[in-house]
Amino acid sequence: MTTGVGFVVALLSLACCSTSVAGQFSASFWETWGYYIQLASTKPIDWNATIGLQDSGQVQESCYDQSVQLHTDMVTGKSYAIQMLDSSGKFNPTGLFEGQLNDVGSFKGCRDRVKDAPDIPADMKPMYCIVLWGGIPPELTETTGVQVFTQGLCVPNTCNDSDVRLLTGTGKTGRFFLSFSVYSNTKKVFNTYQPPGQLPALHGIRVISTLWIIYGHTDSFASASATINNREKVEFYSEWWAFIRLSMDKSVDTFLLLSALLVSYLFMKQLKKNGGSFTGKDLLLHYLHRYWRLTPVYAFLIMIYACLLDYMGTGPAWKNFGTGCDTYFWPNLLYINNWFGGGLECFGWAWYLGVDMQLYVIAPGLLILLYKMLGQEYFTTVYTVTFTRMGPYMVGLLMGYILFKTDRKVPNTRRTKVLMLLGWVLASSTALLFVVLVDQSPAFVTFDRTMFSYAVAWVVFACSVGYGGIITEFLSWSGWVPLSRLTYTAYLVHPIIMHVYVMSLKALLLYSATNWWFYFIAYSFMAFLCGFVASIMVEFPFFGLEKLIFPQRRGRDRSKASNNVTNDGPGNQDLELGTLGVSCIAANQSNTVRY
Repeated sequence: MTTGVGFVVALLSLACCSTSVAGQFSASFWETWGYYIQLASTKPIDWNATIGLQDSGQVQESCYDQSVQLHTDMVTGKSYAIQMLDSSGKFNPTGLFEGQLNDVGSFKGCRDRVKDAPDIPADMKPMYCIVLWGGIPPELTETTGVQVFTQGLCVPNTCNDSDVRLLTGTGKTGRFFLSFSVYSNTKKVFNTYQPPGQLPALHGIRVISTLWIIYGHTDSFASASATINNREKVEFYSEWWAFIRLSMDKSVDTFLLLSALLVSYLFMKQLKKNGGSFTGKDLLLHYLHRYWRLTPVYAFLIMIYACLLDYMGTGPAWKNFGTGCDTYFWPNLLYINNWFGGGLECFGWAWYLGVDMQLYVIAPGLLILLYKMLGQEYFTTVYTVTFTRMGPYMVGLLMGYILFKTDRKVPNTRRTKVLMLLGWVLASSTALLFVVLVDQSPAFVTFDRTMFSYAVAWVVFACSVGYGGIITEFLSWSGWVPLSRLTYTAYLVHPIIMHVYVMSLKALLLYSATNWWFYFIAYSFMAFLCGFVASIMVEFPFFGLEKLIFPQRRGRDRSKASNNVTNDGPGNQDLELGTLGVSCIAANQSNTVRY
């Protein structure tokens, strides 16, 4: 873990500081890089990850079957399998200073010795392949001249070049390089494939909620600025559509609901697979997973905000909202920033992340009790004594539990159809009531967030069990998928964009509905564009490194349905991108290598 943090710091430093001279690198850089190369070399192919490749027909069945057999025989210690492994190259960090990162293995050992092993199956024929790995850091290329890593592999001859390319892309070596591939990460963002097992409607709800937040903040930033028509500003809120701005806080409650729903649904599936047990190690990995997913890009943007905001613009109203980040960045990284105020908070709009993380910490205890009791009495009791902001989160936990218990299936009867129709009427009425009728009285505020969350939860439930109709079609539209993957970074970066523009103005603002809609469209475009850059450069690389560095959480369902509920993993079509080329020579072929 310590080495991983050091590697992260080294990468960020190299990315931000351009004063380094080629060849002047500390020994720690080489030591850290060598550690990761050594780590990657221990597992060139992840056999669990190859299942989807065979199921989808991307790898030939004969190649897949013999590859799995080879893996099994390696584990059981058969001599032919050990010789094939020994004939394959292993990345060795020895000689890093001289750029020695290639290991072609033993061509003769693979082609000649393996086939003479006494325990080799009759249908198992060895084949020698050269795999060229890309993705070498520029610093390493500048100092050593190395542009690709070359690795020799001894594999079954039922595989062709394409099969080997795909299979090696599942291993640690491929995933390590793949994590930093801009091309690969871009493909992940724009991959619109939605497998049958995922929860529908979530992508659309995420994007719409993010746009709602951006619209509300468009007005918030403008309201804090000097305008040329203050009277019209007051009249602006009397327009019929002003409720969109005034009810913006419901969008944050929607995110709390979705977060809790996914936590509950996936956690219950994990508990079921573990037989209801959840160890201390499971809990640690549960928390570490969340922190690792949220923090790298969050910390990166805080650094940008604190260090570079002064250089982004000037103006009579310019204020460095990033001042608080110089001193009070640490509550953000500990996710307790929502307890700090007084005008010195850092990334003030990120209070939601603190709330979400704190609720995420207590969620396992509630869910384990709920799973073991298999009832709703305890859940209701806990819900009635929680803080106001916990209401939507508790609704999400409950809905995730319901989806788990029903297995997203309801009886296809006339009674069910009537009840589902009634549910849609009640949900629609509730949502409209608590969005359009904005009231700040204590009695109203006590219930409005929770009731609105119930309405959104119903939409998710109805769409998940097949009673969403046209709403399901709209919210699960494939066009939402890429934008949905960018909602987190767009949420983090959009106030920075607004600050740079509004505080750089050299004249008073004209407050009008037309202007605001143009601002909203421009802010939204820039937020998702900058969010895209932050995602492919920081967020997605750390997603890939998480799978490489940290152990698989016990009981996680490897099926396509589970893996794609949150769409946080690479699709099968991305797995081959870690290699630049594969050339294979079977035992009965000549020495001419095919390129």
